[in-house]
Amino acid sequence: MIKKIVLVIFFLSTNFLLSQIKGLSTIDPEKLFQEDVIGRLDKDQEAIKDLSTVGNVVDPKYYYIGPGDLLALQNITFSITTEYLRVTPEVSVLVPRIGEINLKGKTLEETREIIIRSIKNRNPDAIVSLSLYKPRSVLVSIKGNVIKDGVYAFPASYRISTAIQMANLTQTQNIFQQQQFFTYSRYKDLNKEIERLYNETGLAHTKVYSLRNVTVIHSDGSSETADIIKAIALNNPDYDKYIKENDEIIVPYELEDFPTITVAGAVRKPGIYVFKKDDDLNFLLKTSGGFSDDADLDNIILINGDGISQKVKVSPDLIPSNNVPLYPGAILNVGRKNVDLEQNAGLVSIIGNVKQSGNYIITPGKTKLKEAIEMAGGFSNDAYLPLATIIRKENKFLSAFNPGREYFEKFKQTDLTMEDTIRFNIDIMYKKPYVSCDFYQLFVNNDESQNVILEDGDLITIPSNPKSVFVFGQVKNPGYINFSEGKDIEWYIERAGGFAPKADKKRARIIRGKNKVWIEQEKNVKVFAGDEIYVPKPPDLPPGVELQNYSLIATAITTAISLSYLLITLFGK
Repeated sequence: MIKKIVLVIFFLSTNFLLSQIKGLSTIDPEKLFQEDVIGRLDKDQEAIKDLSTVGNVVDPKYYYIGPGDLLALQNITFSITTEYLRVTPEVSVLVPRIGEINLKGKTLEETREIIIRSIKNRNPDAIVSLSLYKPRSVLVSIKGNVIKDGVYAFPASYRISTAIQMANLTQTQNIFQQQQFFTYSRYKDLNKEIERLYNETGLAHTKVYSLRNVTVIHSDGSSETADIIKAIALNNPDYDKYIKENDEIIVPYELEDFPTITVAGAVRKPGIYVFKKDDDLNFLLKTSGGFSDDADLDNIILINGDGISQKVKVSPDLIPSNNVPLYPGAILNVGRKNVDLEQNAGLVSIIGNVKQSGNYIITPGKTKLKEAIEMAGGFSNDAYLPLATIIRKENKFLSAFNPGREYFEKFKQTDLTMEDTIRFNIDIMYKKPYVSCDFYQLFVNNDESQNVILEDGDLITIPSNPKSVFVFGQVKNPGYINFSEGKDIEWYIERAGGFAPKADKKRARIIRGKNKVWIEQEKNVKVFAGDEIYVPKPPDLPPGVELQNYSLIATAITTAISLSYLLITLFGK
């Protein structure tokens, strides 16, 4: 019994002595303090779960600590548990076993050094790391050349450029914002069209002024100019800093006339930028986004504002052999290598009722339809030529923002009447890129004018015989009628029970199955399998219109009789 009491006393004494040696406590007060801090940060943990968009990768050299930042401190000397340090409104943090540390005006990198040094002063063997776990939110004001100016709450990890991008996002929650969205969409659509026209020309289509002259006014009254273009080109955050509390960001409007520097030619991103004093050749090259694949690095010309051309040597990674300052009006043009753009081979696809469907190599602009069908082994027995088609791929601009653009563009100088607009719009919406060709005339009647020349990407479809004609509208028994070669529209209407009582017989039409073209009923017009026949009612007239028509006729007759009587009276004398 005595031995047990002695052992207990010895254990407690040893534990007490060890606890007095810094860093060797078996009852870790740091861990206890940590658990206490974590317990008091339960609310912070809930906030952490709802992390907002970070926006930019945080560079510790440039990110300044502020009230509300949440730091993650990990001391893995004796524990791997992470401690969270909330920066106070006085821009300080309470570090366990260290106390309060003032961080005003300190970057994240400086903060890391100060806190780690403070811990190591107490325990040189400590293994410590510190990082920004969640950036604080700051209020900034954005105005000027943005879609929606106002006051925004953004994470302090946003750079000035990111804040501007967010102010240019469109919302559609209410009618005003929907109108704003459509206005902006039209603006973007116009820019897309201009970009398409200038695509692959090596020329820039717009000048950039505003993004090189963004004014930022800080809450302490100081101000600076952000150069977003230079920040991106040189990957230098000094020109595009992180936002701070109560910053006022003013984006200037584009000017029409200002001194410029230009990069053009065989580069990925041609540009025209406002000239600034410290601009040099290295900067202008970096704005280009790199050389295109056909760039001729032995043919790079610089005209440096004096009108004199000089060749410059530039490495493939955009480093000039002689970095010279630029002057207003400087132009850098990267030449292109001569590339043979003539395409000597292409593919067409033949599907449907041929003996061997598939893709076949042709010579674009030379191979004709008959040759392509011969490559496929000719037609199979089920081929039905009146419905055969060729569709050609189109490399044209399609607007996602304004699908009616083609309609308005083509109709703006028309001499058609307003009554034609709806019909024209329907035609535009549903037109297909068919190649004008009549397979029946070519392969049955040997009309060589229909032996069209093929192009790369053409799709040739040879359908089978549907063996029926669909008759609908004002007929007594609408539906499918078995196809009979050489019959006309009247024969099929008769097979459908004849005209219904309300049918407008003169307006019956054939709708071609191949292209949905409406054909009037005339002699010698054949009906093909797959066609449709439509018999409409007479046009519905609004109430009173028919009476007005009769009145006009009566008026015309009365006028004619009166005029005749007058003439007889005058000349009869």
